Amino acid sequence: EKEDQVFENFEGKDDIIYGLESIRSGLSERVHEKENDGTITAMDIQALKYLNAGMPIAMRAVEEDVFQVPLVVNGEVSIMKVSIIQDKERAGEIKASMDTAKYGILEAFIHVEGNQIEGYITTEEEKGQKALEDSELTFRSVFAKAGMEVRDLRLDGTKPMQYGLETNREEVATSKLYKITKQLLTAIKLTGIASDN
Repeated sequence: EKEDQVFENFEGKDDIIYGLESIRSGLSERVHEKENDGTITAMDIQALKYLNAGMPIAMRAVEEDVFQVPLVVNGEVSIMKVSIIQDKERAGEIKASMDTAKYGILEAFIHVEGNQIEGYITTEEEKGQKALEDSELTFRSVFAKAGMEVRDLRLDGTKPMQYGLETNREEVATSKLYKITKQLLTAIKLTGIASDN
């Protein structure tokens, strides 16, 4: 439920901070309920310690457009690390990575220019690349919902030369990058690759 709320309101930093705080408070509340009814375990207490220590750090990172988003697929939780880059030389870039149980680290790089995107998504294992390639239409349709045309999105394991090497890059609205990031995470979630066992 909390993950859905984060995705619904994924428009900018404030929304992500609010979503992370909502996750923290909801999980904290659940642990305290377990404490009150006597079902609390050492693992619950440890999880609460990690949550209370880590969440403020994660929320501070959001200020720099770097954040971690939980993806829940088939009851499994994976954490996607995302960076939105808006400096002059690399304006309009999105980088994301996550550990997957079956395919190792999944990496995504998206470069946005106008209403077009280009980039790549790779996994450490070849079977993961095959799963990504089989989901090409999912990626294209999810990005199309955000009004974006896929100019070049490599899902075959190749990483092209750095995109957009020109020095006069057009600035991309940060809100647009968040919207595209939401679509990227949605597509990855729809592929099921995050929880393939």
